[in-house]
Amino acid sequence: MSPSILALDGGGVRGVIPLEYLLLMEEHLRPCTIHDVVDLAIGTSSGGLIALGLFAMLWDVAECSERFNTLANQIFRERRRSIFPLLQISGYKSLLGEVTKWFQWLLYDSCYDSQVFDAALKGAFGENRLLFGATRERSPGHRRSGLKVGVIATSISRSTGAFVIGNFNISEDSKNKYGKLYVTMF
Repeated sequence: MSPSILALDGGGVRGVIPLEYLLLMEEHLRPCTIHDVVDLAIGTSSGGLIALGLFAMLWDVAECSERFNTLANQIFRERRRSIFPLLQISGYKSLLGEVTKWFQWLLYDSCYDSQVFDAALKGAFGENRLLFGATRERSPGHRRSGLKVGVIATSISRSTGAFVIGNFNISEDSKNKYGKLYVTMF
């Protein structure tokens, strides 16, 4: 049987849309859950957060939806404050306003405050929780060849290309044999 892959696109607060779809899908799958039918889950941006919640933290879809809404309200509530507050023209988009927005993206590598983002993620996933990496064979929930989870990451201000952070090569013996998976995307 071919593996089943769940790809979750990003889009900030629009992450609620795939979660609603997954809730409907689970209704039709009962008594199975989404965890029972997916072999690889991979996501970008908010889709990556959803993939981590569902498959690294093993939240059910309803809990993931609630936690995502909380995260979205914390992270995407307001954009980073402008470094040029006097150049902001309220009420409509100006060319100067768009230029300052792009400059901020390059300067900070994000639209949103990374400190707010970090605090929200630590609150949702735990401060010391390892989302990727080898698990101990005797640890609770250990699955030798379980679900694979990946998140695609990149940097706006650096030409690093995109790369996949995942639990694909998690055992100690496979780390030396295969190394880490990096994918350059165009």
